[in-house]
Amino acid sequence: MCGIHIIVDKQNQLDEKPIQRMLSATHYRGPDAQDWTQIVSSHQTIWMANNRLKISDLRDIANQPMKTGNGQYTLVFNGAIYNHIALRTTHLTETEFATQSDTETLLQLVARHGHSIFSELNGMFAIAFYDKLTEKLSIARDRWGIKPLYWFENNAFLIISSEIKGILATGLVPKRPNLNQIQHYLSFKFPRRPQTFYENIFEVEPGKICQASYRDDLHTIRQLYIPQRSTVKIPDKEGIQKNIAQALEETVYQYTTADVPSGLFLSGGIDSTLLLASLYTKGVKDFPVFTIGYTDSDKPYATKDQHFAQQAARQYRADMHEVVVDSQLFVQFSEWVKTIDQPVADGAAWLTYLLSQEARKYVKIILSGAGADELFAGYNRHWAYYQYLRTPSFIRKSIPLLHHIPQYKFAKAHYGRLWEKALQQLHSSPEQTYVRFTSGATSFPWHKELSSHIQAELFTNTGQKESVENYLTSALHFDQSHYLISDVLTITDRMTMQHGIEARVPYLDNTVVEQAQNIPATDLLKYGKKWLLKDILSQKQGTAYNKRRKEGFGMPLGHWLRKPVSDNIFRSLQNSNSLIYEIVDYTWVQQLKKNHITGSADYTSELWGLSLLATWLELNF
Repeated sequence: MCGIHIIVDKQNQLDEKPIQRMLSATHYRGPDAQDWTQIVSSHQTIWMANNRLKISDLRDIANQPMKTGNGQYTLVFNGAIYNHIALRTTHLTETEFATQSDTETLLQLVARHGHSIFSELNGMFAIAFYDKLTEKLSIARDRWGIKPLYWFENNAFLIISSEIKGILATGLVPKRPNLNQIQHYLSFKFPRRPQTFYENIFEVEPGKICQASYRDDLHTIRQLYIPQRSTVKIPDKEGIQKNIAQALEETVYQYTTADVPSGLFLSGGIDSTLLLASLYTKGVKDFPVFTIGYTDSDKPYATKDQHFAQQAARQYRADMHEVVVDSQLFVQFSEWVKTIDQPVADGAAWLTYLLSQEARKYVKIILSGAGADELFAGYNRHWAYYQYLRTPSFIRKSIPLLHHIPQYKFAKAHYGRLWEKALQQLHSSPEQTYVRFTSGATSFPWHKELSSHIQAELFTNTGQKESVENYLTSALHFDQSHYLISDVLTITDRMTMQHGIEARVPYLDNTVVEQAQNIPATDLLKYGKKWLLKDILSQKQGTAYNKRRKEGFGMPLGHWLRKPVSDNIFRSLQNSNSLIYEIVDYTWVQQLKKNHITGSADYTSELWGLSLLATWLELNF
């Protein structure tokens, strides 16, 4: 709902201009109000600022920065605390409130209970809290990283912001590219946390509480509690379905109960359709939904989202809004790239931007189905990995021999290509196999070496013995901590906030997460991908949406990149002096592009990632 900004001026030398520039640079995150405050102490000056998107209690009295009556505590906050009224009842019964905002609830809770209260919050948040008496600054980020936070520090300043743009806008930070991120980005679509594409600018890790006091030279970091998977079998299949269905219905209804209008990104897939069906069950009709459409000439190459979204909107009595796109969108490529804080090579980012642009005409809150695939094992790679793990180990250990056999060409059907890709990524190591499954671009020369490095650092077996359950649990945790946070949730926040819309993700609500995390990983795939959500949707007459194949949310990029209009995408790749060619070979990239355009190979993922990064580097450096 906001953008937050903090400068700790360790030498008491700044005026108000840097904090004001931070506000201006991210005005779109909170166009309804903006303000800053200065707190002077004997050891430093603290500047705290907020761009506010008014969602709850629309009065100016609820604006930020917000202080306690005695001025000891100051808070800036980005996000939404969905259980804040309940927390008032349980923890703040003696407190007199001036507003109905979750900001004031949060301020009073932290003032009275300190960091311990963060584990009780149900919501999304990035928080900065300053205690003038102790001169301690605390920052915290929600356990899933739904709301962003970045930082820079040197001997003179500690600078924190919701976006890298805010940090750079101060004029106090050298703007230098971190080219070490290129290999990870090209293989996995996003930069590797906590680093960014800028030298010495870092991302605060999800679920972290950090505290700093320059009076005491104190720096501490804690980890928020995140529910872990249970190893106890589900006693009752129908019972867990009922619990999750009820949790989703209540969560979706709560997320849309606000002082401003709400809508939904609807793809016609299981996740978003179930959210719409849950609202319909609660009696909500004519709910605004937004989907991407394609021209007739592009439909053979595009997903079936438009068809199924239209069907779902009719069935569940929703108010449908379509954004029709075609390859001429590429003409606007550079203008869109200018809005990006740092690149994420997922075509869904641009579509989310366009949907948000349309949705802002009607709503201020948008629901997204993000998180469902990672929690309920919905990706094709989850099913493929499950089958791989169930294969006898002596067969898995002989897999390297397959790589010396001339590659068998599968039929060009959808699932044939999926299995061909899967076989290319198989390895005798279960950990290495799954890390390869998560990468969409496997042709880069460093890919195998990088995958081994990522596996060693991030993919850890959760049990003492090798078992299907332990490996599969680790795989889902890998997706939740890697892809979900750095790709899905990153683009959801950045692209919606570009248009002043607050995106809410019901599948990551505490009540839903705790139900999902109590299901053994193998049970999540016992009856197929995401069977649990499919069964709940079927009970809401949504069987038709369960039968469609998993396609993902994105443009028909492979088809469009073969058209002349793709010159707008490839322009920066033609420049042999591009920074990208300090890491990637120019001749190899040109051959890659030629092979794709002639149709002799499909390098959609590689070329999209390369073009986006080359253009972004050119525009920023």
